[in-house]
Amino acid sequence: MSFIRTLQVIVFLLFGLASNAHGHSSHIEYPRLEKVNQNHADLSSQTVYVCFGEYAYAYHSRSDCPGLSNCKGSIKYTDESTASVNLARVPCCRCWSNVSDRCKDDNPYYGNSGGSGGDASEAYAIVALAVVATSALILSNDIYFHGVQSFHQYSVPDPQYWSPNYIDKQGYSFGLRKTWPKFALEYGASMITREYTDLNDYKWENELWSGHVNLVRQIFPYSAPTWADYYLGPSLVYNEGYYFGGVCGMKMRLTDRLFFDVRYQLSRNTNHIGAGLIFNYQKKYFWNR
Repeated sequence: MSFIRTLQVIVFLLFGLASNAHGHSSHIEYPRLEKVNQNHADLSSQTVYVCFGEYAYAYHSRSDCPGLSNCKGSIKYTDESTASVNLARVPCCRCWSNVSDRCKDDNPYYGNSGGSGGDASEAYAIVALAVVATSALILSNDIYFHGVQSFHQYSVPDPQYWSPNYIDKQGYSFGLRKTWPKFALEYGASMITREYTDLNDYKWENELWSGHVNLVRQIFPYSAPTWADYYLGPSLVYNEGYYFGGVCGMKMRLTDRLFFDVRYQLSRNTNHIGAGLIFNYQKKYFWNR
């Protein structure tokens, strides 16, 4: 059993890594440039360009820098002092060659900047993910898919520190389940569309990926109808960090292997209701048949 649990934890961690690497592209599309709202602009500083999207950390010396080609939000310009102090950004490794000890690359997958051999770490990660996902598929019993409506939103408590407000909207969730008579261990991922609004009421959207592990237990086994199961349990969510939460729901039998499932999941960065299907693709492992 410890071997199975180890594989399940690895799957969850790899889902988290995949969510960080999601969305990289070599196709360049530059949004309309706007100026960042500056309360104390340093007129002597260089003009720099900043991406307001997920996983953007750097400021750039030019608007056509390849580091901006993967920007999923708006690109705005400001002075270097504001970018560094107010927005907590660091120099782009492509734009400045003398800051190797404190620079970031917002798009490390653009081109090949590492020599003739390239970096094989991404290929190794893909192979590892494929092996672990295949193992999890063999050792699990069910597969599930839900449409999701999120109610999570965030408003900046202090407008002196610039950060966009956001609201999470629709998306979907999917994964695998390892089942026992009264328990199920679920491990999967979800995607939610997140809408951001900055201080100038400019709006943009990103796809937010997260991973989750749920341990659910059947409740009210004797009072529930024969065609329904109620469940409740703790949840561990990877969503820009690791957070504990909970999940509850009801599973209704449609056929011998197909179930309709309605659930509610809550954590610090998760607040959504989902509805979808659970399919039991193996009642017994193939080596027990």
